[in-house]
Amino acid sequence: MNELVDAIEEFDAALPEMEIGEDVSREFDEGDWSLGSELEVLAPRDILRGFLVPIRNAATGVPVTLKVFAFLTINDCKDILDRHLHQGIHYHYALADNTHTTTMVCWDTRWIPDPKHRNQVPPLFHELHGKGAKSVSARPGRWGDEKRKSIRDACAPDLLKWPIGEFRCASHQSSPVWPRGASLTPRLPQPAKTKRRTHP
Repeated sequence: MNELVDAIEEFDAALPEMEIGEDVSREFDEGDWSLGSELEVLAPRDILRGFLVPIRNAATGVPVTLKVFAFLTINDCKDILDRHLHQGIHYHYALADNTHTTTMVCWDTRWIPDPKHRNQVPPLFHELHGKGAKSVSARPGRWGDEKRKSIRDACAPDLLKWPIGEFRCASHQSSPVWPRGASLTPRLPQPAKTKRRTHP
């Protein structure tokens, strides 16, 4: 990966006048592409009758410019790029015997606190993630209040370590952990992106 990064950086600096076809330019969305990812597994957190394993999966800091995107596209190497890669910090639920499950826990990162109340914590949600070879199905629907609160209490200190944008937002298929009746904050409509044109 380091050699590839060096080669692309050299290419990016050496060909500032590269002509890029309109079809490639139309496909490229600046900021949506990344050259690989970095995965960090943090120390497990104890919860009632189980564990949470915090996962941090984010795009590498290597910028992907339009020229790099065009170079990799032209040379049939675009598969080394990842799109919308940033996953942020989330938590994988493991049983008391350390068996990993298909349940993932995420904050509602779009939640807006009430300015009249201090020390509020965003709602926490659970959802399915991709099944691994050693993962089993959990039963989050059977979690009682004590279990749900222990999960929230294990995750809450991380909100003081990292800004909310560092976390993965729960998906629209998720269900509340705590509070039980929480609703996921809807995503705001995104303005349409203006495609960069390289030719008049």
